[in-house]
Amino acid sequence: MFTEEAMSRNTIKMVEGLLRDGFVSVGLEIAAEVEETNEVPRVVTDTAVMEYYINATGDRIKDALRVFKHMSASGVEPNSYTYGIIIKALAAADLKKNPNFVGYAKKYFVEMLDRGVQPNEETYEAVLDGIDGENKGEAEEERRVFVGKVKAKGFMLLLQKEAEEMANPSPLMCEMDMLKEHVMNLFEDVIRAFEDKNERKRVRQMAEAEDYDSLSSTAFTFYEALVSRGLNEEAKLFKPLLETAILPDEAVFLIVILLSQTTSDALKVYEHMLAYGITPSSCTYSVLIA
Repeated sequence: MFTEEAMSRNTIKMVEGLLRDGFVSVGLEIAAEVEETNEVPRVVTDTAVMEYYINATGDRIKDALRVFKHMSASGVEPNSYTYGIIIKALAAADLKKNPNFVGYAKKYFVEMLDRGVQPNEETYEAVLDGIDGENKGEAEEERRVFVGKVKAKGFMLLLQKEAEEMANPSPLMCEMDMLKEHVMNLFEDVIRAFEDKNERKRVRQMAEAEDYDSLSSTAFTFYEALVSRGLNEEAKLFKPLLETAILPDEAVFLIVILLSQTTSDALKVYEHMLAYGITPSSCTYSVLIA
């Protein structure tokens, strides 16, 4: 059902989602397992199958729910990303065809809290939106009961959570934020190799470098292109992105080289890389020679 590249992409999606929601240790554990075993963890493959059914044409949410139940019964513990995927799908399903699905969405939301996993606000809003019916008064009462129940179990809205995190910041999360900020600052520094400000603007737009997430997505596109051309050795330059969700410095330079319109511009970036103290890998040399 999935190619190796597709599973790598699904792994990155999950790791980035976990890191974004603050589950840094869980995300890094998945990345470390891939690195140590060279195999995709079961939680990633099962979640990928669930997403396949959720996004398939026709009503396949029931199949996604079946996979989720089998996953749990098999001893594979869902993480926050997996829970979010199935809860949002169940909450968004057609209640006339599947009246029990919103009940499952509420059940799994509470199950997350019972396991000490804090759902994100998007998942919370999806459940509230999913609680609907012809009788608006009953739906409103059902929402009120649900909100009271999850708050009693420790669920916090985003502003509450942000206030707590600011008061007690996670050292590892702070480090991730600093690394991402470093990558974006480096990108801006690299494109200064172009004297023409319009060229800098073009490269920034081509790289879709509005923020770190969009730049890393562009990097993964280049990774997939290298793999599809059989350049697996060269593609290893982007491996840290798969393992830790952080883009290596050389990869930032390489993205700009690939987006350069002229050979002279590409060489300027290459010279900047050398001046920065980076020893080019075979990937950079292959791109320059090509």
